[in-house]
Amino acid sequence: YLKTTENPAVRIHHFASRSNPFISHRIFDAAKERLDERTYRQEVLAEFVAAEGLVYHAFRRDVHARKFPPDIGRDITAEICNVRFNHNAQYIVGIDYNVSPMCAVVCKVMAPDIIWATDEIVILDNADAAGLGFEIKRRGYGNATIIDDASGHYSHGGRSSARMLRDLGFLVMHKSKNPKVIDRINSVNAKFKTSSGTVSFYVDPKCKNLIRALETQVYVNGKPDKESGVDHILDALGYAIHYLYPAGSSLEPDERVANA
Repeated sequence: YLKTTENPAVRIHHFASRSNPFISHRIFDAAKERLDERTYRQEVLAEFVAAEGLVYHAFRRDVHARKFPPDIGRDITAEICNVRFNHNAQYIVGIDYNVSPMCAVVCKVMAPDIIWATDEIVILDNADAAGLGFEIKRRGYGNATIIDDASGHYSHGGRSSARMLRDLGFLVMHKSKNPKVIDRINSVNAKFKTSSGTVSFYVDPKCKNLIRALETQVYVNGKPDKESGVDHILDALGYAIHYLYPAGSSLEPDERVANA
């Protein structure tokens, strides 16, 4: 884009999607309800939005970090799990498989479609999925649906990470492949605040690693920084949110659900 703008022989035209007379404006109104403001500006208003600054730009500690979120509805986690997974679970746990740290974010779904991150698990010492599973159970979250990193379903000569968790009695769900990084980020930012102003994510203040990661991860050369070490817990949260409430910029059809 920048190289093109420097070429006097080239003209660039951009048009907002709303200027297309063949597309119903109801589509754009719906997009405003499911996309965060930055993504809406890029995808619908045709603005050039650089990937810079904070990755999770829509997160605000004073808004989202709440012990008891305001105006929160009843717990619908079991209903969501029954409908989506045919599993009567009381918690949804997002997991990123990394040796050190290995991270999990424990979530509830509250009416209407609010994600509430109630706890975090970070294991630093060469953990495996079985060790993480035991810790999840020790903390009282044994009745959980796991939404994980798709790479954990590949075995390298032994049990896969997902198999270790299934052997402990967990239902483990994933898609056929991990979502695009930008789609996962957009889905999370949209839960923080949509372009229309809807907030549908809260986090318990005790989740200090998650909050610090949300407040500090930045873009480096147009990509989320992975050198600071905060990315794994963000990935764990992102797998869960994107699976349940995808709001990706690629607008691709949802991929086949796999549980094998």
